[in-house]
Amino acid sequence: MYRNWFDTALELERQFGPDQRVRAIVGPNRKYTFSHFQNAQLQGNVTIHIEDGTNAPKSALAKRAAIEHANQLKLLNPADPEQQYAIMTSLGLSELVPSLDIHVRAALEIQDAFERWVEMPQGPPPLVVKPWHNPQLHLSERIKWLNTDRMRELLAARPDLEPLVTFHLQELQMLAMPPMPVEGQGQVPSEKPPTGGVGGARAMRNSNRNAGSPTIGAEPPEDPYQTSQPY
Repeated sequence: MYRNWFDTALELERQFGPDQRVRAIVGPNRKYTFSHFQNAQLQGNVTIHIEDGTNAPKSALAKRAAIEHANQLKLLNPADPEQQYAIMTSLGLSELVPSLDIHVRAALEIQDAFERWVEMPQGPPPLVVKPWHNPQLHLSERIKWLNTDRMRELLAARPDLEPLVTFHLQELQMLAMPPMPVEGQGQVPSEKPPTGGVGGARAMRNSNRNAGSPTIGAEPPEDPYQTSQPY
């Protein structure tokens, strides 16, 4: 059905469409970009393939059912803030996680500022980590951003930017690591504490026990395995 519909729409665009179209597209940094399409690019033989389940639109009810099914299968990690934000955004409830939404927007603004800085390098690069940033969310957004077609092409054309980006990622990874446990906290003692009191009370109890022991002052038993005779 999708293949037949797209075939008909393509033929209508070929015959009656304008010579040039301008389409506004929202990029991953939530900024609008304008793409120009010419009718001449649609000429020639075109083969249309529709992959099952990829291009079919899903309603809000279908998305909610898929999320609930994934949760029942224990495929979701409630402690992952990225999954929380993605789920709430897909359900249209991103306003219920304002802190996550603010951190994601801040990460996207930094990435957009870096792309503009590459075109006109004025001042220091905007890839910085502030104390009020969430390193884990910024790190996940940076990795997704660096794997986009735009950044792959940019790094291929400007290999001198790769050390700068790599150092920034290493800084985010260090900040996103869980803190090391402090010595004495969260550690199970390897030895049991001595019983029988502490300090002078334990020393007095040991002295009284040794005083009443019949072995005090006696010679130690002879070791049967020790001998003075040569082999």
